[in-house]
Amino acid sequence: MFIEFSDILFSIDSIPAIFSITDDFFIILTSNVFTILVLRSMYFFSFYYCKKNVLIEYALSIILIFIGFKILFEKFFMISNFITFSLYY
Repeated sequence: MFIEFSDILFSIDSIPAIFSITDDFFIILTSNVFTILVLRSMYFFSFYYCKKNVLIEYALSIILIFIGFKILFEKFFMISNFITFSLYY
């Protein structure tokens, strides 16, 4: 039930962003359908992968903390793309 709710929530959330790019109804509809399908499959993939690899949760938390740090402090100093991508890989 939670997965369906998050699918609907993310689909509704992305509609204003899509309208800022295009007014074509077909593109808006197909992008929302594709988002729902990909979000559901990525949830099950990440759930399976986290059970298989125990340390992936710690790696993802470090990456998310770094992204939050970068967003919060981007006005004060710039972190280069090289450092950002080297952390991801």
